[in-house]
Amino acid sequence: MLKFHRDRQENPPPRQRWGQRAAFCWIVGFMLAFFPLYALGLLGMPRRSAAFFEPAYLPWTMAAMVGAVVILVAMLCLLIQLWISVRDRHANRVPGGDPWDGRSLEWSVSSPPPEYNFPVIPEVHSRDAYMRQKETGGGAHPRPDDYGDIEMPANSAMGPIFAITGFLLAFGLTWYQWWLIVAAGVASLIALIARGYVRDTTRLIPAAEVRRQHETWLATLASLTPVTRADEQSAANRGLPASPIEGAVQ
Repeated sequence: MLKFHRDRQENPPPRQRWGQRAAFCWIVGFMLAFFPLYALGLLGMPRRSAAFFEPAYLPWTMAAMVGAVVILVAMLCLLIQLWISVRDRHANRVPGGDPWDGRSLEWSVSSPPPEYNFPVIPEVHSRDAYMRQKETGGGAHPRPDDYGDIEMPANSAMGPIFAITGFLLAFGLTWYQWWLIVAAGVASLIALIARGYVRDTTRLIPAAEVRRQHETWLATLASLTPVTRADEQSAANRGLPASPIEGAVQ
């Protein structure tokens, strides 16, 4: 076990390496970019100065500039990590939904989870209900006796609308662009009033569709190879831990 963790530390996967680089650059860059500003404030430098003629300010401003460059490198590392994650998304999928042998119910569904989360409302009788299901003979993923229709909120454009108008409103308030403030406020008010006239606010997922999705996932679980704790961070981990789940898929 110790050898495995040592090997993982020495040879982490690419996305983890770029994440470590991003974290290091963020920490160092933040300290370099912002800590010198405290010294500049103590030296008497005013904020938002376009130019200065005090030689004592120069070393601190140069340090802050280096910090800003390091932060840019950190952002670049994050973008590379995102690209690697998207590129390798199929190899890194964990359809079983439980890659870390979780204890609570959010790990008892597929990854990504269905929009309704659970095919039937789970009954909880103890703390760490999912782990309790694993430890008992009933299995961690029992098939429900019956499925029912699930009512879900209907899709709405209010979220994106408020995100855009809120950004425009904040931008206008920051830069005193009153025409933009009024336009964004009026657009938000119109969207809010229009939403009040919407009557179809829910939609129904038929029980047959819920059954189909859940049965498909259970079949996927049955095809997965359980992994031990030592292999959790390997490519073999598809979201089904080996212990204490033996024969959990019924």
